[in-house]
Formats: sequence, structure tokens, C-alpha cells
Amino acid sequence: MRRSVLEHVATGVAAVGLAVVSLALEPGPIRALDVLFAAFLYTFLLLGLRFGVRAVRDALRAGRLAADVEHRTVADVVGPALREERARMAADVGAVVHRALSDVRAMVLSLSTAPDDAVPEILREVQRRGRTAVTELRRMVGLLRAADPAPHDPPSVAASTATLRRPDVVLTVVTVLVCLVETTAGAVSGELATDYGLRVGPVSVLLTLLAAAAVVLWRVNPALGTTVQGVLATLGLVVGSPLLVGGWAVLAFCPTLWRCVARARAGWPTVVGPVLLVTATLASQWRFFRENTEILAVVYAATVATALVVRLGEVRRGRATARVASRRALLDDAARRALLDDRRALARDLHDTVSGSVGVIVVQAGAAELHWDLRRDQAMESLAAVRTSVDTALEELDALTARLGAGDGAVHRGVPELDRLVERMRSAGLTIRTEIAVDGGSVDAETATCLFRVAQEGLANAARHAPGSAVSLVLHRVGDAVELTLDDDGAPRADGTGEPGFGLVSLAERVERLGGRLTAGARGDGSGFVLRARLTSRRPATSGGTGHVGTPT
Repeated sequence: MRRSVLEHVATGVAAVGLAVVSLALEPGPIRALDVLFAAFLYTFLLLGLRFGVRAVRDALRAGRLAADVEHRTVADVVGPALREERARMAADVGAVVHRALSDVRAMVLSLSTAPDDAVPEILREVQRRGRTAVTELRRMVGLLRAADPAPHDPPSVAASTATLRRPDVVLTVVTVLVCLVETTAGAVSGELATDYGLRVGPVSVLLTLLAAAAVVLWRVNPALGTTVQGVLATLGLVVGSPLLVGGWAVLAFCPTLWRCVARARAGWPTVVGPVLLVTATLASQWRFFRENTEILAVVYAATVATALVVRLGEVRRGRATARVASRRALLDDAARRALLDDRRALARDLHDTVSGSVGVIVVQAGAAELHWDLRRDQAMESLAAVRTSVDTALEELDALTARLGAGDGAVHRGVPELDRLVERMRSAGLTIRTEIAVDGGSVDAETATCLFRVAQEGLANAARHAPGSAVSLVLHRVGDAVELTLDDDGAPRADGTGEPGFGLVSLAERVERLGGRLTAGARGDGSGFVLRARLTSRRPATSGGTGHVGTPT
């Protein structure tokens, strides 16, 4: 605000200086009214020039910004957003799930030194902590799947409604006072009667004062202001009582004309008002004050020229701003969708890497507690399965958080890891027969990881919901596709996840994202459970695949 006031003061001082200098170069004495007129004229011209320069500068700046934003790619915006989001996710996972699993691991390790009578209590605590980890996992997975970043709508810009302000009233009062002073001075001195042969009548004075007062509309409705001034000038021309144009005209006509050309909304009033004002006042000057016609024409030309510069600059700036807003909305939407996809992918990875292992931990800890007093050998086997599952879950979770912390959300597993997965689940009490007739090198990384997750989830579900059952795991090619089938002979069940909304939903999303198909349900005779995934591998099969058949144990 202070800077704006200083700029206006500097403009006024410069205008007065220019007025004095220009009049000093003219022969004859310098009159106060002439200095006033010239000062008003130079003030307005300097203001118009300043606004014009500012409009051009803002338009160029907006154009550069638009060019910069349009050259940005989706990757430029999504990359930093994903890295930041993944780092935050890694911290959240470490603080919640990893801590719970670490507590379980510490308790499992303490079993080797604990007295026999304390082991059942520790096993019960392991089960409790395991269920707590599952609860926290469900909560986190649920939050990640439900988190849908709302699209960022560009801020709505309300249509600016000009209102009458105090400076407008001040300008109007000053204009009317200057007009009254000039008109009175001209009548008293006899200048109008001597130089132009006119008698100052009440009609001319009234029309002149009304035209000066119409400047109050210059901000609120400039089209109406120029129209009113044009009508008054036309009326004075018709009845032979012209407007007594002087320095006040610069204060009254130039603001309304400039505002109408530079800022008013396009439409016929915006054209009619300025045309009527310019035509009527120039015609009146030509008829009654011919020697002043050229001065007024120059004033109008400068006013319209600076106004057009401002209008064109603001049009270009508006278009550039619209381009920026459109491009940013597109980039923001792409970033939103990428974050949503990444959160869902993390939800799948969290569920697939941890849920199965934690489920086995709880089941086997319960089995160890049950058999501790009577069947110590089976209890020890269950404890071994618990230790293996805890280590596996922490290993998987560490790999996931490490990749997230590095800005990479992908944790890849392949066909070779299926053997280790099968061995772990066998130690958890499952009887598993494997038939892997696909070479790991013939399947691309994403497809191999998806197959691994399907096998991991299917075996974990069998361990939780059908302990002691026999499971068949078959991986082979069907034409161009790779098909994985898990078939267990346990009791029939409607859902293989034990966590409605996450297990099969997560697998289905994984498979469908790669263009595959997942089916799950009971066998044809209503017994057991069959989980089957078929995907098209994007890497051609090699001619010498090294499949193998595993024996049940």
C-alpha cells in the first residue's frame, strides 16, 4: 500500500514537472489553468503508460510460466510425490507392524532360556501379540485402500464485482470542483465570450457539471459512464450549449474511457459508450472550440492506446493462466491417481508379505501351547515353524520398507522362491505336493512376483483354515499363459482370506492389473478349496524349461 502511494506521488510530481517544462517552451505567460490542464494530462498519460508496461510484463511472465508448466511431464510431478509418500509409508510400517513383529520375535527367542512352566504363558503372549500385529496390519491396509486423495480443484476465482470506493468519490469531488473553478474562471474573465463568442449559460454549466460528476461510474460501470458523458455532450451539441471542456475533461473522460476499453466486459455497451463519448465531444469541440480539437483527439488516442495495451496484455495473461491451471489440474489428477495406485499396491504388499506369516505364527504358537505338556516333539516342531515364520515376515517387511525408503515400491519375488516358500509351509504342518513345470527365466518379474504372492496367500490360507490338509501346487503353461493352481482337501469354506475385503480382493487386483484372471472356490464336489490364477507372461518361454515335480511330505 505504501509503495503504491509513493508511486502515485512520484507520478504526480513528474507530471507537474513535465507540464511546467512544456509550457515554459511556449511563448507567452504561463497561466495557472494551463499548468493544471497539462499536469492532469501528463499524470494520466504516465499512469496509462505505467499500467501498460505492467500489463505487458505480467503477460510475458505468465507466458513463461505457462511454457514451463506445459513442458513438465507427469513423471516430473508424480516422481517426487511418490518418493515422499513412500518414505512416509516406510516410516509408518516400521513404527507399527515391524515393532509388533519384533516383539513377537523377542518372545520367541526367549523361549530357549525360559523355564518349562513359563513357556505356555509366553506362547499365549505370542498369540496375543500376533493377533495385535494382524489387527494393526488390517487397520493399516484398510486405511491405505480407503485413502483416495481428493482431486485438487483449481481455486475458483469469483467474478470481481466493482464497488464504489472512497478514492472514486474523492476523484469525483475533485473533478467537479476543478470543473466548477474552470467554468467560473472562464465566465468571470470573459475568456469564453472573447475567444469563442460564447456566453456561459446555465444549460452549459449544468451539462458540464453532470459530465464531470459521471466519472463516479468509472470503476463501477465504465460503459454506463462513457454513455452518460456521450449523451450529455450530444445534448449540448444539439441545443447549442456545449460542454465547456477544460482540464477537468482529462479527469472526467479519460478514466471512464480508459477503464471501458481496458477492463470492461465485452459487449455492445462497451462499444457504444466510448464511440458516443469520443464522437460527441470531438464534434462539439470542432464546432465551438475548433483549436482545441487536436489536443482532445491526441488525449483520446493516448488513452485508447494505453488501454488497448493493458487489455491485450491481460487477455494474454488470462489465457496463459488458464493454460497453467488446466495443465496443473491434469498433472495433479495424474499424481492423485498414481498415489492411489501406489497406496493400493502397498496395501497388497503388506497383506501378502506379512499376513500369511503372522497367521501361521498365531496358529503354530497355539499348537505349541496345546502340545507342550503331552507331545513335546510336536510342540518343538510348531515352535520351529513359529521362528521360521517370524524371521520370514521380518525379512519380507525389511525388504519392503527398504524399497519404500529408497523411493521404489516394488518388492519382486520369482519362481525360484516358490521352493523356499513351500518348505516353510511344510514346516508349518501342511502336506504339499508341487509340480512346477515352468522355468523361472521364462517369466517376467511382475508375473513371477504375482504368481509367488498367489501361492503365498493360498498356502497361508490353507494353514490357517485347513491345518493338516494336503495341498497340491501346480505351475505350468497353458498356451501363451502361465497358470498356477492350489488345491487343498480341507473343509470347504466361502472365503480363503480370513480377512474379508483384503485377501482375495488383493490377489484379484494384482492378477487383473497384469491382464490375468483369478478364480477361487470349492471343488466341484463341494469339498476343499481351489485357487487358480492364469496370467500371460510377457517373456517368451524358453525351449528347455527346467520344471520339476516335488514330492509331498
